[in-house]
Amino acid sequence: DHEVVRDIFTLHFPFLGSKCLELAFFRTYSIPSIAKLLHATGRTTATSDAFTRRYADTEIILREVLERDVTTNVRAKKAIKRLNEIHGKYQITNEDFIYVLSVFIIEPVRWISKYDHRALTQSEENSLYSYWRDIGHLMGMKEIPKTLKELEVWSINYEKAHMKWHPSNTLVANASLPILSSSMPCFMKSGVKIVALSMFDDELIKALYGEAWKDNSSYWRKIIGGLMHQLLRARGLFVHLLLFPRQEKDRLLRTLVREEEMSGCPFSGKARRLPFYHINVSYDLYKHGYDVNTIGAADS
Repeated sequence: DHEVVRDIFTLHFPFLGSKCLELAFFRTYSIPSIAKLLHATGRTTATSDAFTRRYADTEIILREVLERDVTTNVRAKKAIKRLNEIHGKYQITNEDFIYVLSVFIIEPVRWISKYDHRALTQSEENSLYSYWRDIGHLMGMKEIPKTLKELEVWSINYEKAHMKWHPSNTLVANASLPILSSSMPCFMKSGVKIVALSMFDDELIKALYGEAWKDNSSYWRKIIGGLMHQLLRARGLFVHLLLFPRQEKDRLLRTLVREEEMSGCPFSGKARRLPFYHINVSYDLYKHGYDVNTIGAADS
């Protein structure tokens, strides 16, 4: 399951697999109990890089687990331990945990199947579910639905019961927008909000920004949403028909050699190698490496 999921995000669908998770985080912000907790940590200030750092830290930890086997690799096990340490400082319900977990499973299935060069196979969908279910168990989650279909039904019912507007939802969503705009062309950055929200359903928009914003923006969202849907479908068709299968996996984690810590010849095998995180240059926060044992939004 781990190898299949790793290939989904690093070999077969690296672009859309990453982008759909960036957008998927907004679904979690539509739940007041989750948004209020994020806002209470003080990391939703639009004038600082706190939220960007939180996102980068989260992506690092998840990449540590994704690109290595958590059952055998020491670094992956440390990443899970660090993840539990961060979340262990807060009162988070089991249901909220499971909902966030469901987003990491359901959204890639939905986005990739709808827009990429091919849909996920049934085997890939099952592996995606099994992989994240196992991560959930390692994080102490209980009563996770037993199949992907059951999880989808559970997630829909959870949203019906808990998805509603709260001021914290808006604050957290606004603080997240720079993450999306970092990979957009310059001419689209000023309109990142309307572009992003054009891809969301009405219930999600209402929970993030309220009924009035949903109604006032409906005209432009329909136009831009239609354009974005066509662009994504065109991209998927282009990849399917004109590009050769990807040969190299798209990895974010690298190894950096710090010259000041080398002893002797750089090629002698004595150079100290540190973990290196290669991320979008607009929020490249770890040019000199990081320590997986201490990284995390709770302490950054």
